[in-house]
This record gives sequence, structure tokens and C-alpha cells, in this order.
Amino acid sequence: EKIHLFDKINDERCNCKIGVLYQRVNQTVEQDIFNNDILPNDMLDFLNRISERVDLKGFTKYRGDLDTKNGSHGEYSYYA
Repeated sequence: EKIHLFDKINDERCNCKIGVLYQRVNQTVEQDIFNNDILPNDMLDFLNRISERVDLKGFTKYRGDLDTKNGSHGEYSYYA
């Protein structure tokens, strides 16, 4: 029981952030890849399977250093 409680507490403390980039066919310049702001439905489906889309403004869970007050990192992100 103590081990289970220890694991539960540590699971809640463990956070990480993962960046996901979408690279279109024939995109070779880093700036072009970072400027992909419209994603195809297949990519959106993938993101929705592994996470949920959340509004950043006022988001109170782990935010991975994203701005949740002023919108400087966009309007939404994905959270899992």
C-alpha cells in the first residue's frame, strides 16, 4: 500500500513537454517547417488521439512554459 501511494504521488509530480512538428513533403528549410500553421486532417486526428486540444488562456494544468495569460504562444495547445 505504501508503494502504491508513493507511485501515485510521484506520478502526479512527473511532467514533461513534447514538441510535435509537421513537415510537408519537400519542405527542407527549418523556417518553412516552423511556419506550418494549418495542419492536414490526418495530423489533427493523430493529435486528438494522443491528447486533447485545450485553450491556453487560463489553462491551469501543466503548461510546459507556455504563456497562459497573454497569448504569446498561440490560442491553444494539446495536453495529455
